[in-house]
Amino acid sequence: MANTYPLQTQTALLGPQNWGGGSIIWVGNRSGLPAGDGSIPQYPLSSLFGASGALAKAASLNKVANRADGSGGTIKVLPGHVESITASTNMSTLMGTSATGINIIGLGNGTGRPLFNWTAAASALLINLAGTWFRNVRFNLSSTAATVVTAAITTSAADCGFEDVEMLPATSATQLTTTAMTIASGSTRFTQRRVRVVAETFATNPTDICKTTAAVDQFTMEDCQYLCAVNSTTTGSLFLSAAPINVSIDRCTFRNKIASSTKCLVASTSTTGRIANSWGIIQTTGAAAAFGTLGDLGVFECYGATLGTAGILIGTPAT
Repeated sequence: MANTYPLQTQTALLGPQNWGGGSIIWVGNRSGLPAGDGSIPQYPLSSLFGASGALAKAASLNKVANRADGSGGTIKVLPGHVESITASTNMSTLMGTSATGINIIGLGNGTGRPLFNWTAAASALLINLAGTWFRNVRFNLSSTAATVVTAAITTSAADCGFEDVEMLPATSATQLTTTAMTIASGSTRFTQRRVRVVAETFATNPTDICKTTAAVDQFTMEDCQYLCAVNSTTTGSLFLSAAPINVSIDRCTFRNKIASSTKCLVASTSTTGRIANSWGIIQTTGAAAAFGTLGDLGVFECYGATLGTAGILIGTPAT
C-alpha cells in the first residue's frame, strides 16, 4: 500500500531533526490495529525488532536522500505499542552493517508511549549503527520476575542518542539489570537529552546505570535525571570510566539512593570536559564531594546535597 501522505507534509510534521532522510515506517501492535506493511499509521507493522519488523524493512527500502549507503529514515511507533527484547538484539544484524541515520520515535504521552521490555537474562540491545536515535519511548530493563538482565543496552557507534526516554533499571532485589547502559568504544558524540532513570533501593541494585568503558569523545547529557541506587556507595549513577574526553553535561540531576552513599557521579583520571548547572544527591554527609575523581573536568555552578539539606558547591573553587 502506497503512503498516502505527501513527502513534504510528512517532513514538516516530523521536524528536520527527526527525519532521517529516507522512508517513513509505522509500527503498532495495540489491540484493534490491523497488521499491515507499515506505510501508513492505519496499517502498521507489528514489531520494531522482529525479522519482518520495521528495522528490517527500513534496510530493504534503502532510500536515503543523496546517499547510496545505508537506509536512514524514520520509524514512528504508535501509542500503546508493547514489544519484548527476549535475547541479544543486534541492530546491524537486522539492518546491515552499512545502515546509518535511523530515528525511532514514539508517539503518545505518559504510559501511552511505546514500551519495550527486557525479559531475559540475555536480553540486550546493541546499538552499533551510526546515527541511531530513540525518542519518546519507555524501556523497562527489568520486566521479568526473578530475572537479572546482564547488560541491557550497549552503544558502539557514532552520533547515537536517546531523547525523552524513560528507563526502569530495577523492580526488586531479584528483578533488575546489572548494567543499564554501556557506552563503549566507537560511541563518539553519544547524547542523552531529557532521559529519566528512576528506581528505588533494594537489597541488590544495579552495578552501573550508565558507564563509559572507553575514552569516548564528546559524551553529552542535557536535562537528564538519574534518580536510582547502585550497589556501591562510592561509584554513582553515572560512571565516566576509562577517561572519556570532551564530556559535556548540563542541567542534570544525579542521585545514588543506596544507604550511606557518598558519591552519585564518578569520573576517572584524565577525563576532560565540563559539568555545568547540575546537581548531586547523596545519602550521607560530604555533599561537596558528591561528584568524585573529577580528573580534568571543569565544574561550573554544580551543587551537592544530602537528604533534607540545602545544596553546597561541589568541587574545589579555582584560584
